[in-house]
Amino acid sequence: MEGIFKGMQKQVNKVVQMAGEATGQAEKTELDQESVDMFNKVDTTKMLCDKIIAQVEVVLQCNIGAKVSGMFSSFVMKDENATKTNIEILGQVLSKAGTDVGADSSYGASLTKCGDSEQKIGALEATFKQEMAERFLKPFQQFLAEEYPNIMKERKVLDGKRLELDSCRATLKKSTQEVDKKEADEALRKAQMEYDGQFETTKILLQGLKKTHETQEAAINALVEIQMNYHSESMQCLNKLSGDLKSGSSQTSRGYKSQELDFQ
Repeated sequence: MEGIFKGMQKQVNKVVQMAGEATGQAEKTELDQESVDMFNKVDTTKMLCDKIIAQVEVVLQCNIGAKVSGMFSSFVMKDENATKTNIEILGQVLSKAGTDVGADSSYGASLTKCGDSEQKIGALEATFKQEMAERFLKPFQQFLAEEYPNIMKERKVLDGKRLELDSCRATLKKSTQEVDKKEADEALRKAQMEYDGQFETTKILLQGLKKTHETQEAAINALVEIQMNYHSESMQCLNKLSGDLKSGSSQTSRGYKSQELDFQ
C-alpha cells in the first residue's frame, strides 16, 4: 500500500508541477539549445517524410484506389499475375488489334510494332516503380515506422523524468523540518540521476538522426539514377520504334508506287 501511495503522490506532484509551470509559479528544467535544435530537426524530418511519402503514393499508384502500403509487397514479389501498368495494358490492346487486322498488312504491322514497344515501356515503368519503392521510398517509411516512434517514446519518458525532477526540487524548497529536508534531498538526487540517464538515452537516439539524413540523401541520389535509367531505356525503345515505323511506311509507299506503275 505504501508503494502505491508513493506512486500516486508522485503523479499528483507532477500535475501540480505542470500547473505551476503553466502559471509561471514553478521553475522548469530546460533542455540545452543543442537538444532543442535536434528535437526540432526530428519534427521537421517527420513532416517532410509525411509529405514525400504522400506524393510518392500519387506517383506509384496504378489506379485511383491503389496505395503504396498495399503495393510495396506486390512490387517486391512481382510475378506474371501481378497488376500490369496501364502502358503495358495499352501495348497488349495494340498488339491484339494488330493481330486482328492482320500483321501482314502495313496497318496491322504498325499496330503490332507499337504494341510490342509499349509493352516493353510498360515493363520498364513497372521496374521503375519497384525500384522507386525499394530504394527511394523505403528509407522514409522506416524513419516514420521505427526511428521516429522510438524517439517520441523516449522523449515522453524524458519529459516525465523532468517533471519528477522539478517536483522534487520544489518539494525540497518547501521542506522546513530537517527530516523532511533529508528525505526530499535524497529524492532529488535520485530524480536527477534518473533524468540524466534518460537524457543520455534520448540524446543517443537524437544523434542517430544524422545517419538517417545520410540514408535519405542516398535515397535521393538513387531516385535520380532510377529516373535516368527509366527515361533513357524508354527513349531507346521509342527511337527504335520510330525508325521501324518510318521504314515500314517507306516500304509501303514504294509498294503503292510500284502498283501504280504496273497499272499504267
